[in-house]
Amino acid sequence: MKKLYTSIKYRDRNNAKIRRSENKLKRRRVNKTEKQHHWSLGCNELRPAIKAPKDLRLLENSEECVRFFNHIRSVKNHSFIPPKYRFVLLDLSQVQEIDYASISVLVAIYHLFKSQGIGYRGNFPNDKNCCEFFKQSGFLDFMKDENGKPFEKSETALHIRFESQDGKFSTEESKIISDVLRETNSHLSNSNTIIKPMKSILIEMFGNSVEWSKSHNKMRLMGMYKVENKVIFTATDLGEGILKTIKRKFIHQIGDFFNSRKSPEILMRAFDQKYGSSTGEPNRAKGLPSIKYAFSTNKIANLQVITNNVKLVFSDSKKSMELSDYFTGTLYIWEVTKECLDSIK
Repeated sequence: MKKLYTSIKYRDRNNAKIRRSENKLKRRRVNKTEKQHHWSLGCNELRPAIKAPKDLRLLENSEECVRFFNHIRSVKNHSFIPPKYRFVLLDLSQVQEIDYASISVLVAIYHLFKSQGIGYRGNFPNDKNCCEFFKQSGFLDFMKDENGKPFEKSETALHIRFESQDGKFSTEESKIISDVLRETNSHLSNSNTIIKPMKSILIEMFGNSVEWSKSHNKMRLMGMYKVENKVIFTATDLGEGILKTIKRKFIHQIGDFFNSRKSPEILMRAFDQKYGSSTGEPNRAKGLPSIKYAFSTNKIANLQVITNNVKLVFSDSKKSMELSDYFTGTLYIWEVTKECLDSIK
């Protein structure tokens, strides 16, 4: 029998369905209005520029620089522009001194912010020497000017972002490291060959920056800066940091030791392989100890590590210190000279 959809039975059912649809649509409109109102509360807040210290040398003025980096990463210092643009405004105008370590951290923060949809804005130092260093350091390689045009790429420095879930290097990343080492060898000895032991050292350095860091998406940054008679390298990540990872993994086994020792001593013992590998491989014979071994055998020079509340200076333990401000992440910085290359050949 053919159904009569205009009958009272089907008409009432259809009306009820329409009312349910209208009520559902009404609830969606209310929620949407609330969300828009809530977003407008945040996006109208423009924060003042974060002023960099006059001495922006992380290796010399560590505590003030770490405090500056923490201010950059703090959400309360981020500004909003409708509809959903979030950014950080930096004031670098008063900077009179700066080093490559600070540049590497600033670039690492840029990459972290980029993955989170946060913009970077700022000005140049008034000091001509510092302004020129910014241009040569590769910091502007990722930036655009006020007209939206990219700055010229630096010829003396580069910053390469590596990102992999297992912390290992892909074939393409391995090739990039080889190219960097060719350029290093060419700068120091006019040779384009790859010194394989140096590549192993570099891979180990960056492998550890992932192993101990628990960084976002296993992201780490390699920096290279060519100066006269040497090449400066950095490995930077913005994860947990070595010291925090050590305490998290081994606090139950040797908690009393941690409570009775200062942070620099605890960290140095990690480079002496007193706690084992963070991967749980007891006889790995690599990791942090291999980095210290490379320094002690003159394969690399002037090694320093800044992580959490510690700065380690391997060439002079008296300069190692416990920081009053906490750096979430790890920075390795070292130099390669012609003497370093000769000790490997």
